[in-house]
Amino acid sequence: MKKLALVLGLVSTLGVWVADLLLLGVPAFRNGWATLPLFLVPLLLLILGLGAEKAGKLAASAWIVFIVGAGGYVAMRTLYGNIETQPELRAGLRAPHFTLKNQDGALVSLSDFTDDRRVLLVFFRGHG
Repeated sequence: MKKLALVLGLVSTLGVWVADLLLLGVPAFRNGWATLPLFLVPLLLLILGLGAEKAGKLAASAWIVFIVGAGGYVAMRTLYGNIETQPELRAGLRAPHFTLKNQDGALVSLSDFTDDRRVLLVFFRGHG
């Protein structure tokens, strides 16, 4: 039973990475630490597998994969920070907050104009 817990811990560590990669397309998960608690599942399974008889290499492999997996996750989130992507825009949706330079070079944010009124944005092609 303890060997099964080790195998499941090994597989679930890899599963957390797959889940995190699949959730990169979801804005709520893209730039946060929301998937970090998923590493509790393999950790608990590895703890359950402690003391398994004749599972030295399996136990060592499972723990190494978990430590490298969790450490890599933390390193990826820490070193790379936010993943820059284009927000999805469709007619009728609220525009995302942004800041751009105006024709005079001053920074202007959308929130500067959206106090109590609607805003119509018109972009002209030009030279930067």
